[in-house]
Amino acid sequence: MKTENAALAEELASIADNLIFGEDGSIRPFVWESSERGEWSLYNLVMQNQVWGIPSIRVENFEDFKLSAPSNLRDEYQEIFDVLKSCVEEFEFYVVYYPDEIFCLFLGRTTNSDWIGVGSGFVFDQYASYVANFETPENLRVDDISPSQAALQVKSNLEQRGFSEAKLPVWNVANRWDEKRYVFKVAQQKELIIEKLLTSVRFLVVQDFGEGINVLGSRFYSPENNPKRNYQELEQVLQSRLTNLRIYMVGLPSVAEFDIYVVGNTPSGDYVGVLMDVPLNR
Repeated sequence: MKTENAALAEELASIADNLIFGEDGSIRPFVWESSERGEWSLYNLVMQNQVWGIPSIRVENFEDFKLSAPSNLRDEYQEIFDVLKSCVEEFEFYVVYYPDEIFCLFLGRTTNSDWIGVGSGFVFDQYASYVANFETPENLRVDDISPSQAALQVKSNLEQRGFSEAKLPVWNVANRWDEKRYVFKVAQQKELIIEKLLTSVRFLVVQDFGEGINVLGSRFYSPENNPKRNYQELEQVLQSRLTNLRIYMVGLPSVAEFDIYVVGNTPSGDYVGVLMDVPLNR
């Protein structure tokens, strides 16, 4: 780790050591150096995120996954797999895992070289009320592109099989297994497809730093005069030492735990900030 990043991380750790987020969530320094972790992107952030030591998202062999999938999902997932495999030149299958939910992504590169992604409906259950309060603003979203005829044909084939498209907000229509709707997205790169799918169901939310950690925290717990939730000093250090501060929430619909990154740029172009675990159902 670079000397200047290590010094800032140590300073953040000394402040965060006496703080909690939510009921008892930890706050700890976060450092992203491209030489160690690769290029900074939402895709790479999500791919490297873990909860309870388990990756939030991973590539899997579809046939292996199907063997352990819930019986009520096997047939419909097989149909999606069959349609995509018959229409695309390249196929990838991702499982987005959190302790309480599984959300699957089916990706295919069409004959026109764009990518189409299909996301299975996420079950939001009792936490849908606070999920509704968070959304990635337009200026921070991945730009949409016009789908190719090949991508439109794949979507049409899926809809003919009964896989209807969800109308946003997805959490409003995907609250029961037997009422699931599917998310369809198109992009030029598979990394962007994953970002768009996860953003559409609020699994990934990006926001400007805005009013800071105090206001953000008030959405997850009742305000009270608790010195362990006084983030003024932490915010001052973040704002004085970093630029382009943003908030990245990964796994927001989970009813078990999700992560919040508050990250900005250092003068040398690295990404430093804090990572906050938000436990919801321990």
